[in-house]
Amino acid sequence: MKSSFSVALRTLLLSLFAAALFVNTTVSAIQDKGNAAQSGAPKVSADEQKALDKVQSAKDIDARMKAAGEYLKKFPTGVRRYDLAQYMAGEIAKTTDLNKQVALSETYLNLFTEAKETPIIAKVLLDAYIKNNKIDDAFKAGANVLQKNPEDVVTLTNLVLAGTNEAKRQVTTHVQQTQTYAAKAIELMEADKMPESFTAESWAKYKTDWLPQVYQSIALLSFLYGDKEEARGKFAKAASLNQQDPFNYVMLGVLADEEYRKLAEVQKTLMAGKVKDDTTAKMNTKLNEIIENFARGVALAEGRPAYQQLHTQSLQNLQQYYQFRYGNTNGLQELINKYKK
Repeated sequence: MKSSFSVALRTLLLSLFAAALFVNTTVSAIQDKGNAAQSGAPKVSADEQKALDKVQSAKDIDARMKAAGEYLKKFPTGVRRYDLAQYMAGEIAKTTDLNKQVALSETYLNLFTEAKETPIIAKVLLDAYIKNNKIDDAFKAGANVLQKNPEDVVTLTNLVLAGTNEAKRQVTTHVQQTQTYAAKAIELMEADKMPESFTAESWAKYKTDWLPQVYQSIALLSFLYGDKEEARGKFAKAASLNQQDPFNYVMLGVLADEEYRKLAEVQKTLMAGKVKDDTTAKMNTKLNEIIENFARGVALAEGRPAYQQLHTQSLQNLQQYYQFRYGNTNGLQELINKYKK
């Protein structure tokens, strides 16, 4: 059987991956535990509150940043320092001028230097760089953050997304670094190393949402630029963590198709006999694997607008495989329906 997975289809799959799975270029930076609201929290002195009020009453973001700097000089260990860091990050995120957002974020990093403060701005800074298509700057900024806090899983994840999106455009500059960051992010999440600023509930949700995505990212990088067998394992892991994502199953089908084609090339060179029969049996097993993965991907993609193109193209290829394997498509819809349940 001539493979349906031409270079054009692979390019389509990668473009769908970019469009459908990473609509947001970065993940939410931090979930606040609500320090100020905790019972027994130290009271704010009148002078400290006055300095905080000056920040909030400042006429614009530049004035607020200046007032924040003055607060930190007077109260370097202030009771509300962390709350102020969160407030300023939120104000910077509201800035519509992306270049200004970058400059303000860099100023923030010079002011708020504690390990738990730097991740708060990471999302804003990285997002601004990414939207400006300044991926080199994003990785430099990320490296600075990670130098101060190498276990900042949010920054690691953001860089993985940025590097993967860059790689899908066939730019390989940060592939190796992205793989390193992905491995570290996976290690931290699987070791359950919850950052200080998360709650147990928000950390559980973060892992549920992003661990499969990071596995998917590293799988795609392996598929594009590395070891296809490693890609298979990582896509399978991503699928086990998020069984509702059709892309993982489609990619597992793509990888199985490549193995099928290799077997087919070998089979053509063999004389009739046991070895050829065994190879043919392996080919049929691989076809079954392709069909099952594509059926599952098609079932999961159906009715989901973000995956419409993936569904259409995958269904066409699934029909071809099923027809080739069984000589008809009589049981195909029943197979797809099985995976809708």
